[in-house]
Amino acid sequence: MMSIDIIGLIEAFNLYVLPPILIVVVVGTLAHRRRASDDGVPPDDDASLRLDRLDRERTVRLIGLLNLGLALRAFVMAIPEFQAYYISGNFSIFAMINIGMPLVVAALNLPIGLGLWWLRPWARWAEVVWNLLLSALALPLFVWLWRLGASITLAEWPDIAVSKVLPPLLVLLMLSPATARVVSAEHRALVARTPHLSTSRTRRSLTSSLIVGFLVIVGSVVVVNSLDWAIRIRPELNGSSPFAP
Repeated sequence: MMSIDIIGLIEAFNLYVLPPILIVVVVGTLAHRRRASDDGVPPDDDASLRLDRLDRERTVRLIGLLNLGLALRAFVMAIPEFQAYYISGNFSIFAMINIGMPLVVAALNLPIGLGLWWLRPWARWAEVVWNLLLSALALPLFVWLWRLGASITLAEWPDIAVSKVLPPLLVLLMLSPATARVVSAEHRALVARTPHLSTSRTRRSLTSSLIVGFLVIVGSVVVVNSLDWAIRIRPELNGSSPFAP
């Protein structure tokens, strides 16, 4: 049977397939920006203010979905680690760390994602603290490994974008006054006063398009990692349990 060059396929996808997909998605969302419809909207300050906030509200909800995707990514990362240590029968302290850390990341991202989808203020601050911690750890670790001579290829850019670029970006977005407004009680009161505006169509901003782009990247990383694990585990199956020694 012809062997499959898994690493080569993943690198080719990251270099030649994912970037065009990302460009099409981001450009497509920007090209379909629509001005809010004025039909049935009374010309008052609340209506104008609500229309200005619709895009940021949508962006915050997209960030919530992004956190759910990051939780799934972390869980997918834990599965092959568990499989490897289970087969070897060696659950050392390093095994616990390699398995436990992704599960902790998944457990933290899940409630934060749901909270942001529901526009909860506590989720905004949890996102700030969590991503500040990730930024403080990920970037220095990346520089340290690079100075030690770790091999870092251009094909790894999706993982680098998710782990190194996304956290500080989310901190900036969460600290934005526009984000603070849409998770406030005042915003919920404004929504209650103008329910007809909830279905209005607004122009999609560059920020929301950027978050859509990161959703594509995270989804790609999850799919690629899942397929990678599925292909690698096939020789272990042979009609028996995938975790059979």
